Amino acid sequence: MIYIITGGAGFIGSKIANSLGDVIVIDNLESGKASNLKKEVKLVIGDVSDYKNLKFLETMKGEEVNILHLAAISNANISRLNPLKAVKVNVMGTENILELSRVLDAYVVFASSAAVYGEKTALPIREDSKKEPINLYGYTKSLAEELLESYVKEYGIKASSLRLFNVYGEGIKGEENANVMESFARKLIMGERPVIFGDGINTRDFVYVDDVVNSFIATSSKKATGTFNIGSGKETNIRELLELIERAMGKAIDPVFKEARKNDVKRSVADISKAKEVLNWSPKVELKDGIKKTIDYYKRYLLL
Repeated sequence: MIYIITGGAGFIGSKIANSLGDVIVIDNLESGKASNLKKEVKLVIGDVSDYKNLKFLETMKGEEVNILHLAAISNANISRLNPLKAVKVNVMGTENILELSRVLDAYVVFASSAAVYGEKTALPIREDSKKEPINLYGYTKSLAEELLESYVKEYGIKASSLRLFNVYGEGIKGEENANVMESFARKLIMGERPVIFGDGINTRDFVYVDDVVNSFIATSSKKATGTFNIGSGKETNIRELLELIERAMGKAIDPVFKEARKNDVKRSVADISKAKEVLNWSPKVELKDGIKKTIDYYKRYLLL
């Protein structure tokens, strides 16, 4: 089995790549880092939005290939500021990967997002909930899913989409790409006031990165098909999250409240029963334990 992992030098992708055997990583290193990867992992620097960067992989025709497609503009705010780039990478990049899978007869696991759902009142969110994205990032992921489904129907490729909820854990994304966990930790470590957008009672489903890595491996191993929610199945509001981080760090600083971000979902939590049943996967790391591991990592990294 040969694994091709796009975005494989990034936060999630590198951890998957380091956990598998025969791996080729495709990454443009715009946000990923070569240093995230073990020396045994083959890294090819290239952008998936241009098929010529993938053409050399066609020589693998006849081999058993699994493609794990994680390359993306994965931040809603960056997508809003750079819409052409977001569409090019998230939509056209996925089209190129699907075309490669057609040529190779390869199996594909696509890293989608809970952003495809938009705002839901019926919680927890099931996979058969209507897709109603409310921001550009969500639309790009929804369009990519539609392309994947069309390739399944038109060409008979085997593929799955993992709709990731809020992934956190060890791994610095940097100020521009920082998630709320990293943003809070950075501010507290540096003795600055953390920023909460809106009233802080909006909720998210936080799932630890190692659990997400295991979901990709489980899906790829089974070559499961369909769409699966990957989350913790537990709802946590942003104020509660800050309190948990403060406890883990043994310090508290009053937050700064700023205007809510445009098109920000108010509540989000996954129904993960399908992933449990079909993939035999379930999250293992409790939020308080994951926060402790993450904070310990940030302290080591940021205070060097």
